[in-house]
Order: sequence, then structure tokens, then C-alpha cells
Amino acid sequence: MQSKTNVDFEKAKASAFRLLKYRLRSCEEIRQKLKQKNFSSNTIETLIGFLKEKKFLNDEEFTKEWISYRKQNNFGTKRIVYELRRKGIDKQTIGKFLDEVGNRYKDEEVIQNLARSKFEKILKSCRDPIKAKRRLYGYLSRRGYYPQDIQQVVNQL
Repeated sequence: MQSKTNVDFEKAKASAFRLLKYRLRSCEEIRQKLKQKNFSSNTIETLIGFLKEKKFLNDEEFTKEWISYRKQNNFGTKRIVYELRRKGIDKQTIGKFLDEVGNRYKDEEVIQNLARSKFEKILKSCRDPIKAKRRLYGYLSRRGYYPQDIQQVVNQL
């Protein structure tokens, strides 16, 4: 008969693998999800050590993939940093991979293209250009672009 610790570990492992089946996760994400399922701290830390050892968990790989995915989907640096911080990634790791991956995606070009296409759609629904610019500003802000960059693009429109 297995001990309760081994049974808990196997249940936690199954739960973690279910989460990892869909996408990469940070160590902190796995830790939080397992805490929500009431696994003991000892079991969680043992499992995270096991997953790291077997290379199922790697915060650096997760960060690199997350930044790349979000940049491909036209999200700004500010939002990406916020999301990664919430997922338990430290600032040094974020900075390292933002520089590396961010060089392929220039925020200035992306924000201009995004602003042009969105502004035309907004203008069709509301004819007031001032109101349309406000809506565009809010949209770009929610996408994670910095206010000074948004203001520069909105003024050009």
C-alpha cells in the first residue's frame, strides 16, 4: 500500500501535467494552481523540483515563449511585463528576453499599423474624430503600449 505522501505526489503530478498539456507554465503558476487544489507545500515543492529536473518546467523558456507569442499578437511591452510579473517571473529574466525577442518586433511599427486599422474601424462606428481618438487611445493602452508612444501615434492621425 502506498503512503499518503506518494498518493498526494502522484495526484499533484497528474494535475500539473494536465496544466502543462495546454501550454508552458511558470513555476509560480503551477505552485498557485496546486495550492488552490489544497496540496501541501511540501508536496508542491517536491513536485516543482521534480518537474524542473525533468525539464517540464523552465521559467526562462516559458518567458521567451510568452514574450514571443504576445509580441506576435501585437501586445505592448508594458502589458507583457505586467503579465509575466503576475506569473512570478523576475525582472532580470523578463529584461533579458524582452531585449532578445523584442528586437524582432518594433513597437513603433506595430503600434502605427494597429492604430491605423483600428482608427478606421472606430471612425465608421462614430463620426466624431475626437471621440474616435479617445477610443483608440484606450484600446492601445489596454494592449500594453506606453502613453507617450500612443500619444505620438494618435497625434499623427
